[in-house]
Amino acid sequence: MKGIHLYSFFKDRLKELLHLNSLDSYRVRHHNVNTILNELRDFIIGWQNFTVKRAETVQLSLREAIAILDKDEILRYPGIGKRSVIELLRKFDAELNSSKGNRNTPACTQITYLLSELLAFNKDIYLDNLFSSIEKIFASDEEIADKDFYISVERLDDMTSSLARELLNIGYSKRGLYGIIKYYSKKPDTIDSFHAFKNCLLDERGRNHCVVLVVHGIPGNFVLSNFKSEMDVDPANEQFRSSPQFVNFASPQPKKRFYVHRCVASDGDSAIKEAITKLSADIDSINLYLSRLNIEIQPTALVVREKDKHHDAIFLPTRFFLDDDFQDMAKSNIFRKKIDTILGCKYVEHDLKDRLVSALRHLRIGDRDGEIEQRFINYWIALEYIFSSPMVEENTFGRLKTNLSNILFINYVRRNFDDLENTLKKAALLSQGEALSDKNIDALTQSASNILLKYRLMKYKSCLFVHKDKRKNFVHNHMDNVNMHLSRIYHLRNELIHEAAIKQDIEDLTSNLRYYLILVITKMVSFFNYAIQDSKMDLSIEYFFYEMKKRRMIIEEDWSFDSLMRQFPYDD
Repeated sequence: MKGIHLYSFFKDRLKELLHLNSLDSYRVRHHNVNTILNELRDFIIGWQNFTVKRAETVQLSLREAIAILDKDEILRYPGIGKRSVIELLRKFDAELNSSKGNRNTPACTQITYLLSELLAFNKDIYLDNLFSSIEKIFASDEEIADKDFYISVERLDDMTSSLARELLNIGYSKRGLYGIIKYYSKKPDTIDSFHAFKNCLLDERGRNHCVVLVVHGIPGNFVLSNFKSEMDVDPANEQFRSSPQFVNFASPQPKKRFYVHRCVASDGDSAIKEAITKLSADIDSINLYLSRLNIEIQPTALVVREKDKHHDAIFLPTRFFLDDDFQDMAKSNIFRKKIDTILGCKYVEHDLKDRLVSALRHLRIGDRDGEIEQRFINYWIALEYIFSSPMVEENTFGRLKTNLSNILFINYVRRNFDDLENTLKKAALLSQGEALSDKNIDALTQSASNILLKYRLMKYKSCLFVHKDKRKNFVHNHMDNVNMHLSRIYHLRNELIHEAAIKQDIEDLTSNLRYYLILVITKMVSFFNYAIQDSKMDLSIEYFFYEMKKRRMIIEEDWSFDSLMRQFPYDD
């Protein structure tokens, strides 16, 4: 196998990283080395300025930065070596432990200078260096030996993940980027195809876009600048202009206004995000003196993109898309029956019923809200109330972090393993009655022609079927990432609630928060629906937390594969 044969893995992995229904373990990570250093610098400055309250927030970001730096091959270091940078960060971590809250130490300022220097030096070269490093892999004529296959693919996986994050950082939307990747994934596995893909991504960054948003609820006697009663944007394509959808979109109506925003963007979704941000600010200003107007933004926008000597026009939705949105009527009906059973049971305490009802309500309100910040806040309110305590001395975030970590801990391996089994069955490598095990994983790995699937089988074998220490490290690594992410989410929560921050680019964290909330709700409903069947004792939220802690302790007693995969009676 030569380097170009890994191009199929690159394409499959990029699509997986960006698809909204990929398992969250496989979706694009929140950070690459560039963004984690930027976040760390902001947290240190915030720590010095008292906008970051907890030293733990800085330390968790610091440790994540060290872990990412350790694996990264792309970042360049002006006048200092990578090992020296990591050692300085480790010393700073130790100082935070011993500083007893002292926020303005020389080390804080020095680390800030170091991070600023690294970021400035890499700002204009990081993306090009990523592409160049990936291209070297594909251009190599050296044979990849079987013993080197896993390491080679793992290295490419790290670079591919970093590339996906960096493309999002420079202005692409997930959906826009996924569309480009899907188109080029149909091309042959050649170095010329990779060049065409790379050039497309670099060229598309500076396209002029015109976004037309339709606003309803403004009476004819109200004359507002930027809100036009007739649309003056004319797509060049005659067939598009005569389509029923365009005719209906462009037709003037009472209380209907057209809001036009022109910008430079990478794709239509990114252009819409910028247009919505500008429109929201204008509506905020209008609302001060016209608060009785019920202004609504139509869920579809027209996007016209300049391309060469002609213009492309397309209709796109205006709402932010979160990951893991799905429809399943059968599961919905089963779930509703379980909820009704719990709410009607006399042994379930009213406090628990209140938490469940409130969580479901705020989940629905968050799902329906058009503002991404409000979606986040509603999901947080729901999750925080589930884990809240009436005792003043108990810290709610501490309870949330402890108990949510237990729930995520006991579900992680089983969920990922089930997903892998389903993938094998879809690929016809496992029959419906078969299970993946240490007995057949080698044969399945040999049979898998898809490199991404082969790589994943090898990874899970090394993590789960070799030694209990490997299983322990696999789960602990996940829990370290969870703790870092919860701290990051909590910091964002404080910015939105205590500082009234306006932040549009938070879809990733909002998706993660929504996933945590849905997981907790579904596990609560499954657990209590089973528990009430034979219970003669009052059931409270603390009983659920206790059972989740007990299950974690069972796993930690021996770290056996069976305990990680154990199917409890109340599991879904």
